[in-house]
Amino acid sequence: SKDHPFINLTFFGGEPLLNLSLMEEVAGYVTERAKALGKEVYFACTTNGTLLTEKALDFARRFGFLYLLSLDGAKEAHDLHRKFANGRGSFGVIVSKLPLLKRKQGWLGARVTVTPETIFQLADGVKELFELGINQFLIGLVHEAEWDRESLAEIERQYDLLLKFYLDAKEKRLPLRMTMFE
Repeated sequence: SKDHPFINLTFFGGEPLLNLSLMEEVAGYVTERAKALGKEVYFACTTNGTLLTEKALDFARRFGFLYLLSLDGAKEAHDLHRKFANGRGSFGVIVSKLPLLKRKQGWLGARVTVTPETIFQLADGVKELFELGINQFLIGLVHEAEWDRESLAEIERQYDLLLKFYLDAKEKRLPLRMTMFE
């Protein structure tokens, strides 16, 4: 980090909570080193949410960060690409963890990854997740996918629907953030 007064460290890729003890070790080490160097350290973690526990949430609170969920919309869209090794979709498990997550960290964010197969369900999926308690959405298209003419046209339509939903929520002063519109 050279001359920067702070360090950002993000746990992500694969599933970081598969090794919570290593995350705790790394966070402790980085915090200690940052303090010795007179720097602030900021942590973040993107998780699929299936392994969230009280212990994992207490760890996040101890180091001052919130978990961001990889949650790709409503059940059908999410489960299309986010499956357990046995082929079962993970949506139900993640949704079952939302009350614990809401109780421990309050604000809930989702990283919604969109493919040509799921673009047609994007706006409805975001609305459903908002109703389940998700407050913030980071939406990302899979650029490496093969987008045909129909799915490309659908991006604009879905973004228009999302913008309408976002502006309506803002007008009603609902706790919603969509980074793509801010």
